Amino acid sequence: MKEDIQRVVSKSIENIAKNIHIPDLPVVVEVGIPKRKDFGDFSVNTAMVIANKIGKKPREVAELIIENLPQEKEQLFKKVEIAGAGFINFHVKEAAIINKLREIEEDGEKFGTSDLGKGEKVLVEFVSANPTGFLHIGHARNAVVGDAVSRILDASGYAVEKELSIEIK
Repeated sequence: MKEDIQRVVSKSIENIAKNIHIPDLPVVVEVGIPKRKDFGDFSVNTAMVIANKIGKKPREVAELIIENLPQEKEQLFKKVEIAGAGFINFHVKEAAIINKLREIEEDGEKFGTSDLGKGEKVLVEFVSANPTGFLHIGHARNAVVGDAVSRILDASGYAVEKELSIEIK
């Protein structure tokens, strides 16, 4: 859901930038979770961040952002509101959450993977136990950490090669 909010808020800001002729308006949309549930499911402070850059008060910018959200907002949110100095709070529709869970289920093991590494080769070395010494708990911990790092890199699109003395399955 955070990516969906980042996407719709970014699109809104792009539209605002075109309308006020600021083509290179930097957009960094940080999505947070409000401390109180009645403030919504997610919130952004983007209006406060860009207010000075476009010469308006944060609440005015928040209003502009909400007005320029793409139509996609109708499927995602039951309510979008301004709070405080210019926070924008998003109340997510249950149907949007269900759709996201279905996407996750359909992706199966591919969920969460990316092509960030673009096939770049990486070598992960771990569990280099001394053949003449004793094994200890640190070797076991390092085996788990090394294998986890390898799997994360693999899921991120890197061509991972492991160099280890103990095979983990």
